[in-house]
Amino acid sequence: MSTLDMDPPVGPSSRARAHGSRCVEAGDTPDEEISSPPIHERLREWTVAQLGEPPRFVTETRPSLVQQLEYSRHGEWADAASGGVRTWHVAFTRCVTAPGKSSAAWWEWICDRPGRFFPALALGVFLATALDPVPLVGWFVPDWAALTYWPPFSWIGG
Repeated sequence: MSTLDMDPPVGPSSRARAHGSRCVEAGDTPDEEISSPPIHERLREWTVAQLGEPPRFVTETRPSLVQQLEYSRHGEWADAASGGVRTWHVAFTRCVTAPGKSSAAWWEWICDRPGRFFPALALGVFLATALDPVPLVGWFVPDWAALTYWPPFSWIGG
């Protein structure tokens, strides 16, 4: 039996049944008003379903730099106690992981409290403004960071 030989389903369409609503066709007069939950309720339910549990960085602590270096030296991920793979991983930990985690830890520490963030922001703007006129260093200072490019200071400097 092919799908062409089958009779169409009587009543609500399969799509409407999947969504728990009733399909109203032309000429149909609904006996009762169909109500759905408000949009914020539906969005909340969808969000809770998508984020069943919070991301790991919310509930777990990350290993320290010392723990990561120990893992790269003695972890069970490599068969040999020494060798190219382990040497490469130690070098990667020292050259990539350590600077990345250190800079991220500083940013986290600065952004943790407004009393740290706003003085650091003021210091950054001051340094960018002071270093902008220096010929080679000024190339690395973006225009938005230096105070001389902000209105009304940019109008004065002309």
